[in-house]
Amino acid sequence: MKVKDKWKRGLPYVGNKGQKVEQIMDTLPDGTRFVDVFGGGGCVSLTAASSGKYEEVIYNDIRKTVVELLCSLINDKPHINLMDYVYITREQFFDWRDNQPDSIERTLVLLCWSFSNDQRCYLFGKNIEKEKLMATRALFYGNTGTELTNCIAIL
Repeated sequence: MKVKDKWKRGLPYVGNKGQKVEQIMDTLPDGTRFVDVFGGGGCVSLTAASSGKYEEVIYNDIRKTVVELLCSLINDKPHINLMDYVYITREQFFDWRDNQPDSIERTLVLLCWSFSNDQRCYLFGKNIEKEKLMATRALFYGNTGTELTNCIAIL
């Protein structure tokens, strides 16, 4: 998949077909309507929509907030400031998972910050969490929140 087409991978989702989606599309016939019954992260639907093979693409998933999140990101309505979600600690993740009502924001956090995008287990193990979060802070905010900030060069 070319770099310019990586947006078609959709949401990070268990079973994402991003590595094989072009091959899948090549095997499917052209038609009026493409129905993605188990849409998941939207990879197949997004690729089908941009392929020109179909007049209409219908995306479906059992989780309503996954559908709403994908639509929100595509249409920017409602706007989600993704920078609010680039640094999520283990405690924040479990708070979102266990205490927050289902929403597109909760779905975003659980998909992006869970191991294998399973929406249950936090992305990093306890032994590497601190280092990974420092690297995340450095990449997105230009600092680590520690004394190591002066050792980082953003090129």
